[in-house]
Amino acid sequence: MSSKRTYIRPTGHRVIVKPDDVEVMSKGGIITSLADKFEQMGQETGVVVALGPQAFLAYCHEQLADGTTKWGEPWCKVGDRVVHQKYAGGGNRIKDPVTEEKFIIINDGDIKAVLEPKEGE
Repeated sequence: MSSKRTYIRPTGHRVIVKPDDVEVMSKGGIITSLADKFEQMGQETGVVVALGPQAFLAYCHEQLADGTTKWGEPWCKVGDRVVHQKYAGGGNRIKDPVTEEKFIIINDGDIKAVLEPKEGE
């Protein structure tokens, strides 16, 4: 496989996510994917690859009494594993023509949670 990669840049408030395909072994030795468990709940997981220039701006500010705006930090960043609605993005699934990697383009508000690594990982 080539080391080249197409750069996909999201616009507006969109986020590009690379879907997870993680395998988990049950107590009985059956291998399932973590994605299967979330899919049963209508959720999917993935890693944030890129944020559009306006991502999270609608959620990360507070209008103060003196008329100024206090800006906060987005709740996720590039590299974070996140949970989003299964059909978020309305079918905006794309494939990198060079590497064949699959990505999803979703709106910033479709991210429901950030999955934090356990201590020691």
